[in-house]
Amino acid sequence: SKLTLIAALAINAASWVAGCITPGAPGGSGVREAVLVSVLHPFDLGGEALVIAAELRIISTLGDFTFFAATRLLAALMKGDQPLDP
Repeated sequence: SKLTLIAALAINAASWVAGCITPGAPGGSGVREAVLVSVLHPFDLGGEALVIAAELRIISTLGDFTFFAATRLLAALMKGDQPLDP
């Protein structure tokens, strides 16, 4: 069967939720990927399912890092803008 955009979004969301609710898996490490690959199996993607899971993990990690760096930069800029204590 063919993987539609709606199905792909639903599968990604379900794997993300599974990773979030699994205790002992920081950031859903391994759980999210396992659910994603297993649910994509019926779509006969072969090795592409593993590549998709790895790409989504990399994108998610880069997004987390970018947001962290941006908030640290913003906090440093805001701290520097405060007047000195008399």
